[in-house]
Amino acid sequence: EQGPFDAIIGFSQGAILLSVLLARSLAKETVVQPSKAILFGAAWPKPYSDQLEGLKGMEEALAQSPMRTLHVWGTKDNINPPEHAEEIKKLYG
Repeated sequence: EQGPFDAIIGFSQGAILLSVLLARSLAKETVVQPSKAILFGAAWPKPYSDQLEGLKGMEEALAQSPMRTLHVWGTKDNINPPEHAEEIKKLYG
């Protein structure tokens, strides 16, 4: 109703939710289709692991998608492990 949006930004828990929204967007499960996303300090969203894991088989679709992402995390983050953010980054290229 208020879109389209050029970019969506998520920080910490917002970045976790944004990673799920992006996965749903790529699977055409939502009307929100951002072309850009910035994720600050994302962690792996365990309840949605299956949805994110499903992206591993979508490399071609991801490569052709106009969506671009920027991932930012702290190497010393003791709340959201940096390795989680790296895993999410790998999914979105």
